[in-house]
Amino acid sequence: MAFSLFIPLLTVIGYAQTYYLKPLFNTPPLPSGLVHVHALLMSSWIVLFGVQAYLVSSKRIKLHISLGMLGISLATAMVIIGTMTGFAALKRGVGFPGYSPSVFFMIPMGDMTLRMAIAYTETWEHFTNWLVS
Repeated sequence: MAFSLFIPLLTVIGYAQTYYLKPLFNTPPLPSGLVHVHALLMSSWIVLFGVQAYLVSSKRIKLHISLGMLGISLATAMVIIGTMTGFAALKRGVGFPGYSPSVFFMIPMGDMTLRMAIAYTETWEHFTNWLVS
């Protein structure tokens, strides 16, 4: 449970200057509304992670499972918006110090590919369990 509290705290600290507390710092504006949608989805995922951990620790498994269905929808949206955000960053020529934009682009694309593989595996497992029962 402590880890599920640490992750949201780390997220807020990590993105405070560039997103959550942006008006308090002199940082450049975000490039598009797409980045806001991306941030909203990712923040929602972090919150859902904490809520899910709490539900399991408090033995509220049925609600945990119900929220898991929301998680599937959220994960799908994250893959779509994450991919779109990655392509938009590549188009703008965004990179990371020491890496070209095209090399940096491989990070979100690898992440999205991994997420899709995990989602497919979990969905297939649930589907086959449903068929057998």
